[in-house]
Amino acid sequence: MQERHYETVCIINPDVGEEAAKEIVKKISGVIEKQKGVALVVSDWGRKRMTYPIAKKTSGHYVLFSYDMPPDIEKEVELALRYHEGIIRYQTVRVEKRPPKKVQEAKAPQVKVEEAKAPQPEGGANG
Repeated sequence: MQERHYETVCIINPDVGEEAAKEIVKKISGVIEKQKGVALVVSDWGRKRMTYPIAKKTSGHYVLFSYDMPPDIEKEVELALRYHEGIIRYQTVRVEKRPPKKVQEAKAPQVKVEEAKAPQPEGGANG
């Protein structure tokens, strides 16, 4: 079975503190690895103000997980996120295609640019 690429953003309750937030990130990364997933990127965005309150909180600690995993096992990560008391919101999306490792740049066609001449006033300099 071919692995798929997923990205999950979760919001950790800001009341748990920095050390507890790091432990939650380690736990979720461990769940991904335990379920035969490969964590590619774990990006800690830090504490940010939310657009609207969630669970009476106006800010949260944001973390992005980017990982490859077989499609039928991804539900286990969702369950770990859903039932963890320190996580107030999360969302997982499947990324269809990742960009290739080496992207070739197309050369822009060269265009000859001529200087624009200022229009001469009609009737000469005396007018």
